[in-house]
Amino acid sequence: PEGGGRHAECIHLADGGALGAEESGLLRQGAGRHCHVGGVLGRDLAALAHVTWAEFLDEIWQRLLAVLEGEACGFDLGYKPDIVEEHTLLCVALRDPATIDQLADRVGIKLPITEIAYNVKGLVCPKLPLTLGQRLGLNRAPQRPAPVYLDYNSSRKGQFKDEAAARLRKVEGELDKLIAEWKPADHKTQSTIRALMRSEDTRAAVMVVLVNRLRKDELSADQASRQKHEEIFNKMNEVLEVANADLAYELSGMTPEERLQARLLRWSPPHFLDLETYRGADLYSDFTHLSVLRLMKKRLAQFVDLAALEKAGVIEGYFPPHDFARLKGLAEEWGSLHPKNLIQWPGNQHLDQVRNYFGEEIAFLFDWLS
Repeated sequence: PEGGGRHAECIHLADGGALGAEESGLLRQGAGRHCHVGGVLGRDLAALAHVTWAEFLDEIWQRLLAVLEGEACGFDLGYKPDIVEEHTLLCVALRDPATIDQLADRVGIKLPITEIAYNVKGLVCPKLPLTLGQRLGLNRAPQRPAPVYLDYNSSRKGQFKDEAAARLRKVEGELDKLIAEWKPADHKTQSTIRALMRSEDTRAAVMVVLVNRLRKDELSADQASRQKHEEIFNKMNEVLEVANADLAYELSGMTPEERLQARLLRWSPPHFLDLETYRGADLYSDFTHLSVLRLMKKRLAQFVDLAALEKAGVIEGYFPPHDFARLKGLAEEWGSLHPKNLIQWPGNQHLDQVRNYFGEEIAFLFDWLS
């Protein structure tokens, strides 16, 4: 539709002509309760054996639109003429986030894990090696993350959030108990601290909660609470620093207050998560323009054989339309013939933009050329 969604497919419609034997053969009975018009759901097709081409088209489009707009796909549809007004375009868009989520669950599509999800699990997202330009300081782009891709699963997504929330509640309880029974030199206290630091995901939650409490203590008049929080925080960091000799050496030359501030900096944004970010962390990255187009293509293929409809003359073509706002950005930054863009150090500074718009195959080509 005019001013439609950001994820769309366009199909050229055909009209006129007479129905022949090959076209009527498109309508074939499928397995079970499904009947295929290149995969489109239908009813008894015997009545279509001797019909005009216009009647055939009407029947096809009634069924096609029922599938595209119905529960099977949940697409938004609209019509518009092409730029020269010689064809009618059926515009198929996927806008509703809930529908995208449900279709991704059914169809199966891979999405990258967020960097925040790695942090919630106490891990660091892998990164690509620095390019020559980055090592020489000619390319100031940050080191690019290389997260794992997982099949999208809404249950797993919800489970990740539930486990993170449960972990925070458990850690809050453990810290309250530790503060109530706080004896720095006690063997049981030391064992509890080491146990909390043993697991990466628990360690991350502990540090997020402790840093949040310490930040609140800065505004509070409760010096006793602040002192206990600082002692626990320092003890836990000391346990971790045993395995990091360089960090331990660096901190050894600082005053106690400087060490505390350095440790707080290490476990605070932007180096680590704050409590609100932890609570709102998602397992999967957001659906991109490209991933939604792929989702639409997969879902369409389960019900409609567009190539067969094109071959039979029911449609004249199908394609994803350009997103001119995104394309303009690529043209100005990456595809421009301006001297400043022609004379630049070879590198991957635009590779993600190219991949996110044109896909991996095109991006690999330009990665190879650069």
